[in-house]
Amino acid sequence: MVRRQSLMNIPPKLKDADDILNILGDPGIFQTIQFTLLMLQFVPIAMNDLMPIFYNIRPLGIQIPYYGISDINNNSFVTADDNSSMGYVYVNLSAACNAIHSGLPSSNFSYVYRNRQWSVIGEMDLLCDKAWLANLATTVYFLGQIIGSPIFGWTSDKYGRRKTLILSNIAYSLLSIGVIFSRDIISFSVLRFCVGLARQGMHSAFFVLMMEWIQSHRRGPWAAIAQFPFSAGVLLLALFGYLLQNWHHMQIVLAVSNFTAIGFYWFAPESLKWLILHHRATEAQDICKHIAHFNNVPISRSDLKDIEILAKNLHSGGQPVQSHSFIDCFRTPYVRIFTVLCCYIWFATFFTYFAFSFLMTNMVGDVYTNLAISGCLELIPRALAVISAQKITNRAMLVTYFFWAGIFALITGAIPAGAKLDANSIAKTAMALLGRMAIVGCFPIVSVVSSELFPTAIRNSGFGLCSIAMKAGAMVAPQLALLTLNTSFTGIPFYIIGAVSVLGSVMTIILPETTDMKLMSTIAEAEEFGTRELMAFYKRKSVAFLTVMKPVKKMSLRERAKSIFEKIEKF
Repeated sequence: MVRRQSLMNIPPKLKDADDILNILGDPGIFQTIQFTLLMLQFVPIAMNDLMPIFYNIRPLGIQIPYYGISDINNNSFVTADDNSSMGYVYVNLSAACNAIHSGLPSSNFSYVYRNRQWSVIGEMDLLCDKAWLANLATTVYFLGQIIGSPIFGWTSDKYGRRKTLILSNIAYSLLSIGVIFSRDIISFSVLRFCVGLARQGMHSAFFVLMMEWIQSHRRGPWAAIAQFPFSAGVLLLALFGYLLQNWHHMQIVLAVSNFTAIGFYWFAPESLKWLILHHRATEAQDICKHIAHFNNVPISRSDLKDIEILAKNLHSGGQPVQSHSFIDCFRTPYVRIFTVLCCYIWFATFFTYFAFSFLMTNMVGDVYTNLAISGCLELIPRALAVISAQKITNRAMLVTYFFWAGIFALITGAIPAGAKLDANSIAKTAMALLGRMAIVGCFPIVSVVSSELFPTAIRNSGFGLCSIAMKAGAMVAPQLALLTLNTSFTGIPFYIIGAVSVLGSVMTIILPETTDMKLMSTIAEAEEFGTRELMAFYKRKSVAFLTVMKPVKKMSLRERAKSIFEKIEKF
């Protein structure tokens, strides 16, 4: 058996938290349990993000007691659905507003839903001139996430990932329970805003903590695997929606869906990289001894001593750790480039995903079936991401997924809109589904690339900025549907999607490659990395451009095209 090498015998340039993780197991049982619990956070996150689908289910109509019609001066809204023999008159939704505008008090009618459905719209009378308030509550929820992104990014970098994770999970559970008891749109919107804040705290802390506990060579495929619970959350929401149908009962499920967070008390220790960066060697040593004992692996005194040395020497002279904020993501040139590029690819990913989701038409089935189909289709690109993560670099996968999502969007826009279920509509829907599936493959990669490009000192702050860009994309995407109202050309939204996605492919080419790269700790390391990688990229680009543009004599058109293609491929 090869004797395990102590950190003291490893060259100084390799002394890092990743080296310590290798000693504790690759991976150990503790890390496997921790990873499982952390990735399950995607289940309540997915359910909460998509819950507005069920909050905003519109009723089929209203029913009015037969005697109540005499209280209205103009009852022309009454349709052929007259059940006066049963003591009430049914009014369909299109005519319900006429009834309400005619002076029908809310105490004189009740909402009619399909089967046992009951939504916030019926609960809070959000019909007619109040219908926009239901969508406002959804916007407010995403606004809470946007505001929470820099806040929790800063607290996680300042006070630690573990504290932010546990406190945000407690707040999320309590606030989700509070939503159950809201009976008016004001209290509902305020609580949903606060849930959005807590949800973003969960996401900002758990994903970064998970990435910092995974060895560099496993980070890509494990991050892809971690995305599967999101699709599981989509499928579970569809299942519980079908079984329960009442939004109150579904909200109870939503509140208890986060019960696995209880395990964080034992299996979510603070990040070793964060502790070492903040010179908290004693805590790092205690955590390492606990995990080594749990995994039944030896850890020597020299290894523990190296942790202390590493914490003291990470900054020259062992100076106190400088406090950082999201402003530091823009102070230095290369970190600023990383920030801008990462924010755009996050924006493009979620803009494309939600835009495809909102614009796809001609999908048969009810709301539960459609949501279940969407969740099943997401499993395909996620599985491909796991397989390709072991064979293809992060940058190559992102370029490919963005490119094909954009191409499918452009093809979708070029197909003329036809009648329902005709050949054109089927083809248009199929292309949109393929584009949506392609962009789902970007989800795990953009997270991994961002966690590797931002150093530990500002990693959560960087993630917070990326989350703002992500939510901005999710909020802008529904507005594309408005572009088709004033024109008969329905392809414009898909052309915009295609342009955004293809540009994302181009922007990704500029990003430095991060596959199997150890996580950087300080801004200085990130600047050094950017100087080395981006300058090399610009040099290759200049050489390739000059080589391609250099006049070539005595070559046929085919030979010249082949030469240019070879240069570009090499570049």
